[in-house]
Amino acid sequence: MQAKDMGLHLTDSLHNKRPEETREQIIDAEMRRRVWWHLASTDWSTSLAGSPHEGTYSVQVKHMQVRRPRNITDEDLATQPADFSRPVEEATANSYYLQRISLAEVCREAADLLWDIYAVRDPEQIEYDRVKQLDAKFAGLLDNLPNALRLDHLKGGDQRTESVTTNHLMKQSHFTYLTVEVRRSKVHLPFLLRAERDHRYAFSRTQCLASARNVLALRHVLPHEQSSSGGPVFLIGVLHHFFCAMVVLVMDVCVNKAAGHEEERRQEVKEACGILERARERSSVANTFLESLMTILKKHGVRCQNPTAPPVSTGFAAGWGTAAGINDFTSTTPILADPNLAVDGVMSDTLNFDDLWQSYFDMGPQLDPESWNDIFNDLEMRVDP
Repeated sequence: MQAKDMGLHLTDSLHNKRPEETREQIIDAEMRRRVWWHLASTDWSTSLAGSPHEGTYSVQVKHMQVRRPRNITDEDLATQPADFSRPVEEATANSYYLQRISLAEVCREAADLLWDIYAVRDPEQIEYDRVKQLDAKFAGLLDNLPNALRLDHLKGGDQRTESVTTNHLMKQSHFTYLTVEVRRSKVHLPFLLRAERDHRYAFSRTQCLASARNVLALRHVLPHEQSSSGGPVFLIGVLHHFFCAMVVLVMDVCVNKAAGHEEERRQEVKEACGILERARERSSVANTFLESLMTILKKHGVRCQNPTAPPVSTGFAAGWGTAAGINDFTSTTPILADPNLAVDGVMSDTLNFDDLWQSYFDMGPQLDPESWNDIFNDLEMRVDP
């Protein structure tokens, strides 16, 4: 890595410590810290983002000696001494990036846990206290956010904090909540899939669903147009998190039958589908999600019924049949989405998201937890921006 060749990972080591006396030296040292921590936090965060490299990362904590960047403004960097830093509660241009580092550190621990689950042993062999401790750390990230990055509506309030005054800061606060809650749900997902047969995991089911619902609660404050706050890149990220949250709700309906209230839970999914349906009318991004999901369903053995055949039912339960068998779930080769993709001769634009989720409801009882894990990982590989 070029950053290591430049010695960024040893910026504050005992033997390679650079002097911070002149203004040029102070700025140089701080920039080195920012660059290194950006690289490290990106590495750790993506280790939990869904890919063939799930659960792995390159930057090892014991192989770096770099202090965190300071919570300072650009003016502070140009005028203040090397040891100056503002309180973490005070909003600066660095507030979000410092929180991003904290989140990445928890993601690194979560990646270690998921590596143990998927590559080393069965989830039921994992010491469950590790899961609870990680959940407490995710909760702590949200509880200890500076005021500028808080979203009170997730805790029952209706007003945003006064510190959030710009589009840029609003986007950062949205993504902080989205990223924390989606990563948090991912830690609990293997245990949600086993909660019905092992009541030790009831906590994971409760928290996994709560995190998914918190993500979907943000639909009231996030943009519905590509031309609004953030543009298409922001919209892609938002839709990706919504998509993952909806998959969690669908999985729960499929595997936790004994929890009851199935119709209410299906209705919850149907209402959530409206988010992507409305976005699909305004953006090609949501339509791409639909095409990607259809490819994944085909890979995993779900087949679309011929639209000319007599319908079995109408509305939410219509349009999809179950698979006669499940294909090979061990393949990790991603299948690129094709805008002209047809599944069994049916073009993707003839179907809506209600039909897609019904296919999961139909096939869900046939799948074991490991198969669900594979489908979920495929979904993240395909739609992660």
